[in-house]
Amino acid sequence: MFKTDTYRLIRKTFKRFFSLLMIVLIGSGFMMGLFSTPTIMRQSVDVYDDEYHLADIQLLSPYGFCRKDIGVLMKTEGVENVLASRFRDVYLIEEDGEKTVARFEEIYRKVNRLKLTEGRMPKKDDEVLLLANINMAESFSLGDEIEIYLEDRDVKEDLTYDHFTIVGFADCPLYMARTLGASTLNNEDMELVIFANNNIFRSEYYSTVYLTLEGSEKTLSYSKEYDDFIDSRMTDIENVAAEQQSYHRDNIVSEYEEELNSKIEEFNEKKAEGQQELDDAKRQLDDANIRIISTEAEIEVLKNTISSLKIKLDSYLELLEADLEERGIPSDIFENEELIKEYISALSGER
Repeated sequence: MFKTDTYRLIRKTFKRFFSLLMIVLIGSGFMMGLFSTPTIMRQSVDVYDDEYHLADIQLLSPYGFCRKDIGVLMKTEGVENVLASRFRDVYLIEEDGEKTVARFEEIYRKVNRLKLTEGRMPKKDDEVLLLANINMAESFSLGDEIEIYLEDRDVKEDLTYDHFTIVGFADCPLYMARTLGASTLNNEDMELVIFANNNIFRSEYYSTVYLTLEGSEKTLSYSKEYDDFIDSRMTDIENVAAEQQSYHRDNIVSEYEEELNSKIEEFNEKKAEGQQELDDAKRQLDDANIRIISTEAEIEVLKNTISSLKIKLDSYLELLEADLEERGIPSDIFENEELIKEYISALSGER
């Protein structure tokens, strides 16, 4: 009886029943889609990350990493792949005078592999790829030339070139968001990532190290299981990295101390040589001062002698003038040679 009444009610209100049924079906389907979307997205990202070997762990150090550090990390239990990479943050020269912060990274890698989306791979050292999935990349095209610089030093101390040509665009699993984070240039935000041939980097030390762990591909990225898996191995890796960094730091400090001691020794030698030259110059100056004082004394003696002689001469001249006047001889006698001879003969006769 209940079923008959139910069927009768459905037939009488079929349109309303059908509408309610479709609303329920659509709502249920929509909710199931919402609930399954995060899982589908995680699975899609996980497939992408596994395909392009996204690193599980990134290590950074203010001292950099040497080849010995890399060798020790490769032997660490649970580590599958190690990528030691160099990067350099620079400024791009813009026509409008604005500063654009870009990061140069090594292009050839077995971890965080690149996916070429447009153009081709660089064939020359002055050719580069640009990270495609960021807003700033839309301002550039294939064939564009870029010029880079640093404010506090010559950029060619770190990179072989300062002019590059864009030959392609690529995606990188390391940069999935449009924001790239802070740079090493006064913590300014990065706006561009540039991938260049590895051999344009001049530094002997690596800026960062990326690690992939054994078994990480079996867990879903960004899941709690994945986080727990990474955390379970992170402590051992951090301990190894810290130990190596202490060793590496001590080596660097030792190298600089040796160089500093060498410079100090060279400075002391130069200082001693300079002091000896200064002492010699001072001795010569003292000798010259003594000679000057002695000469000045001799000059004073000569001045006194001249003064005394001048007094005597004036006295003789006065006597001579008096004698000439007494004898009635004109004062211009000395202008006439004959008169002088007569005067001398007269003086001789008196004697």
